[in-house]
Amino acid sequence: MKKNLRNQLASWDGRSSDDIGAIYQAYCGDNDLSNQLVALLGEQQCERGASWMLKQHMKLVGAIEQKTINQLYHQVLSSRDWQTRLHILQSMEYFPVVESVLSTVDAFLRRCIADDNKFVRAWAYHGFFILAQQYPQYQEEVAQFFALALRDEVPSVQARIRNILKNKNGMT
Repeated sequence: MKKNLRNQLASWDGRSSDDIGAIYQAYCGDNDLSNQLVALLGEQQCERGASWMLKQHMKLVGAIEQKTINQLYHQVLSSRDWQTRLHILQSMEYFPVVESVLSTVDAFLRRCIADDNKFVRAWAYHGFFILAQQYPQYQEEVAQFFALALRDEVPSVQARIRNILKNKNGMT
């Protein structure tokens, strides 16, 4: 891994999108960028920047190796940064869940659905929706989550769920 990437992410202020965008531009051509970013998710001083860059990178490349995705899910399970969790939740459509990490992803989503941050909770519902599309055994439980959230959650979370249901035609 390039030490310079680690140093740049560790020194990023966590707020400037121009600065993190410039770091991304400097590294986006690296063939191994996804692997580097996933490895850096495990370092507290780098995780927010690494997850932001990974989210941007996925929008451009669209797919990474499954073993890298599996490592990502294990790394993010222990994340203490809400923005890191949010970035991964917002990118889950790019990260298929295989059986070997199903319990890890389930634990991650359950942690996020109970998060204090309403944005993390809103996107955790989206993550559960994606999981239910891949694993039908989750569909009934996710439908129950949605019903409870539409009754009890804050309006912004309810709006996210309505958007999921509207754009994805609900769960079958």
